[in-house]
Amino acid sequence: MINTIYNTPLSVFIACYCDADYSSLGAGEKGKEAWGTLFQEYLQESGGTLEDEAYLLEVESTNLWLNIFCYRELLEILKQYAHSDGIEFFRKEGFKLDYDPENQDEYLNQLKKIEGRFKAWELDHMDKMVQLQQIKSRPNTTKVDRGYFDRSLAALSKYSGYHVDETATTISRYIAINKTLQEEARRAEQHVGRR
Repeated sequence: MINTIYNTPLSVFIACYCDADYSSLGAGEKGKEAWGTLFQEYLQESGGTLEDEAYLLEVESTNLWLNIFCYRELLEILKQYAHSDGIEFFRKEGFKLDYDPENQDEYLNQLKKIEGRFKAWELDHMDKMVQLQQIKSRPNTTKVDRGYFDRSLAALSKYSGYHVDETATTISRYIAINKTLQEEARRAEQHVGRR
């Protein structure tokens, strides 16, 4: 089953968002990929906030750093031992890498080109970290954690007149109730302003 905001319980979203627990969406990388897709859907439907933007930057930055670290480690191993699994990994990632025992220099040059690509990734990582710091230093940014969702669900429950259960409510329903509450608040502000 493909997880979307229309069929995924809010409790799964909260576990992914707050705890980086993607196991409900799939094992390993499959769960992370499903979470990325689900979070993009959430951002598109909800309109996103600074907190969402900060979270997305944090996730992208962390993933980028982990990739850089893992790739560097594998690259160091391949400099010492031309292992076919490592070579195949980089090929699948789109790099040109061939090992010819008769032409070690060409092999090492290809590894250097791959390493040069890491520099661009490191700059991208640093750029994301600067953006993240800028967002976090802005006034009125809210820390989004389980407490945030608890307060949000309590407010939505009070507004809607019934208990909004995170396990029974889909992500899309949560967004819809939240948007409706925000629209009502704007209308009330406008009405008060006219008196």
